[in-house]
Amino acid sequence: MDWWQPASALFYFSNYYFASYIDPSKEVMPLVIFWSLSVEEHFYLLFPAAFVLASGAPRKLGFVVVGVIVASLLLRLFTASQNPEFIGSYYFYYRTEFRMDSIAYGVAIAVLCASERGRDLLVRLARPATLFVAGAIVLFCLLYRDPFFRETLRYSLLGIAIAMALVSVLFSDRLGWLQRLLNTRLPVYIGKLSYSLYLWHFLMLNLTGPLVDDLPRPALIVLNFALSFLFSAASYHWLEVPFLNLRKRLHSGRKTSPPARVR
Repeated sequence: MDWWQPASALFYFSNYYFASYIDPSKEVMPLVIFWSLSVEEHFYLLFPAAFVLASGAPRKLGFVVVGVIVASLLLRLFTASQNPEFIGSYYFYYRTEFRMDSIAYGVAIAVLCASERGRDLLVRLARPATLFVAGAIVLFCLLYRDPFFRETLRYSLLGIAIAMALVSVLFSDRLGWLQRLLNTRLPVYIGKLSYSLYLWHFLMLNLTGPLVDDLPRPALIVLNFALSFLFSAASYHWLEVPFLNLRKRLHSGRKTSPPARVR
């Protein structure tokens, strides 16, 4: 057993470990999915420092965010041009320094929300046409298969497109019907399960992999969906919710505790 695989998932360096995982003789455990959680955890470690350096000021923080977005793209372009052997591997897809801009676009939206001028800009951008352009960019990124583009500019374009789509849905009055649809019971419940779904669906793909020759593809897809939702719902209600409730109780206990008397 390769103990580095579970260790990388537990300590959030699986994106770096699996980016260089090239030994075909070792069995790959279903832990590759933790690569994105590693990137997310690295963001949680780095962003507070950036926030402090920017003194919490939206304008200064905006410059930091733009710097991260531009630096990530330039780093991908430089590394891909200097090391073409990495193109087509998971080197760019997994590593934090190449993917941090994917989170930075969301931070950019939050920074704009912190000022009146920023909110006005978001409202002006929020229209159905923006959502259409975002969809067109995503479609282009899916269809254009140039290897260099896919490891460099593609991530920037997808980040921009997703940010445009979010702004359109969140701030457009003309897309109120879509906002109401996304706030109905089923989408909200799927959102609650999203973390568990993300983790469990990959394990289900590994478990049902041996059945690929025995079941028709549509039946295998339905089976994967059903098992993913079943295990995700169980994980959410029996594991996540109890811990969330415990956190709330501990937090409320600290808030209601009487202040210590000074003698």
